[in-house]
Amino acid sequence: MESPAQRTLTVIPTELPGTKYKFDGAHEVRLRLPRLFIPEQAESFRRQLEQFSEVRVEAVDYEAAEVTLRYAAASNMFRNATPFQVVERLNGRIRQLSRGIFSVKPLGEVPHAGLERIEIPIVGLDCHACSLAVHDILTQVEGVEHATASFHDGCGVAWVNPAIVSRESLVRALRLRGLSPRSAGHAKVFGRTNCVGSVR
Repeated sequence: MESPAQRTLTVIPTELPGTKYKFDGAHEVRLRLPRLFIPEQAESFRRQLEQFSEVRVEAVDYEAAEVTLRYAAASNMFRNATPFQVVERLNGRIRQLSRGIFSVKPLGEVPHAGLERIEIPIVGLDCHACSLAVHDILTQVEGVEHATASFHDGCGVAWVNPAIVSRESLVRALRLRGLSPRSAGHAKVFGRTNCVGSVR
């Protein structure tokens, strides 16, 4: 039985399987890709889009939560589409294929280089579901452009517009949902990340 969320997704007809498409740099878009909360999500996204024959994934930037896509402008889905319609149709199809897990949207007004990176060690961040929950809490705070939350290192990371959001507002949002940020120096170390941001 399909969920209410699935029933609300708009179905866009596509061509028959096996149709060959032309992809070129003139029809390329760079978009925000929410829910890249752990590195493995990038590969999961790529696998999902293997079913989307009218689109080719050029790059997935986990750190920036951005994806570069080329689309077949001559396909039924994108023929004569405006830039706004291209993004709308990409988002609709990606949500369908991933059953609502992934979506895409235009990049924010502040370029990634202008965002502040805030790391917050979190007690009990030790599973996939916990990571998703922390990601969703952080990204609901106004001014957060994107976030990650990895059970590998027990750390939530938010890229924020520093004119709008502070570390204190992120810590407050986490505590309101029953989560406990750790003190400095108590985070695990995994790969390149050493999450030792101090929370007072």
